[in-house]
Amino acid sequence: MLYESKEGQNIYDVCLQTYGILDYLLKLITENNLDSIGTQFKHKIFTFDEDLIVDYALFNKITSEKINYLTGMQLQGLLTDSGIQIQTDDGQDIFID
Repeated sequence: MLYESKEGQNIYDVCLQTYGILDYLLKLITENNLDSIGTQFKHKIFTFDEDLIVDYALFNKITSEKINYLTGMQLQGLLTDSGIQIQTDDGQDIFID
């Protein structure tokens, strides 16, 4: 299935908008060949697996009513072979696999 991101949305918003849960964040990133997660995506087309949508009733409601997630969270991160590396404001590296 395809989803076109809206102005101001980041990867977390897109993941919530499509799957309804952040558990599939790494899947969304890798399947859309992203190398950075700290970017806002305006009108980027994302592919996602509609079979993994957590709540179809909610998905249909937010789609039909044109509700868009816009969390404003702007963590900077790099996609690595073992997952996502995020650096906190105090310089600590966090790895998410």
